[in-house]
Amino acid sequence: MTTTRYLPGVPCWVEVTAPDPAAAGDFYSAVFGWRVRDGRALLDGRPVAGIAEGEPGWSTAVAVPDADAAVARAVAAGATVAAAPAEADGARTAHLRDPDGAGFAVWQARDLPGAELVNQPGAWNFSNLTAPDPARAARFYGELFGWVADRVEGGGFDATMWRRPGYGDHLAVLDPSLRERHAAPGVPPGFSDAIGWLAEGAPAAWEVTFTVADADAVAAAATDRGAVAVVEPYSVGPSRLATLRDPWGAAFTVSAYTP
Repeated sequence: MTTTRYLPGVPCWVEVTAPDPAAAGDFYSAVFGWRVRDGRALLDGRPVAGIAEGEPGWSTAVAVPDADAAVARAVAAGATVAAAPAEADGARTAHLRDPDGAGFAVWQARDLPGAELVNQPGAWNFSNLTAPDPARAARFYGELFGWVADRVEGGGFDATMWRRPGYGDHLAVLDPSLRERHAAPGVPPGFSDAIGWLAEGAPAAWEVTFTVADADAVAAAATDRGAVAVVEPYSVGPSRLATLRDPWGAAFTVSAYTP
């Protein structure tokens, strides 16, 4: 799906850091079909992720209308500032840690609204939070971004889904077939508003998931190029997933949606 606008409170951008960004770009290009230019990963000519030098890891940014105001609200709710608001390539961004220590960013769009291609093979799908105290995480992100945490049980699910109310209406304008697909058996109620998942665990961390056509094939391609399979391909509800760690240690998940 192509998008050039994100609602406030919706995750909008992901970036991987590695000690060798050029080599990381080659790895992800081989796995996802990206083309890397000037620190941006492109798919079908559209930006889908950032690649930068740093300690290995993936980060997620959430769209906000005012990065400075969002930082002030986050700190008042118990967050700490890892990097103060600053102008970056295409946005004004800031990096924070939530009350449990999970790192995330806020993104005030300038020239770049965020990932312009999502939810299709090779593009970002979801970012999910692992938290030692899910109730506290739900309160924090609910206060900061207006998210709702809903328990989803049955049909292969036993998890908590993050929803940003109204997001499904926004997506349906971009993708008129979305409501029909999400009415398929096995798709949980409210899924059209979903922006991620919340799970109990430690350490606290945000994790990224990418859409693929075939999770088994992508996992094999990644391991052939030096990645480690943290979790071998498995099925949950209508999805087939695998969790991998790239050659520098950054973890990511791939997901094939097969309702």
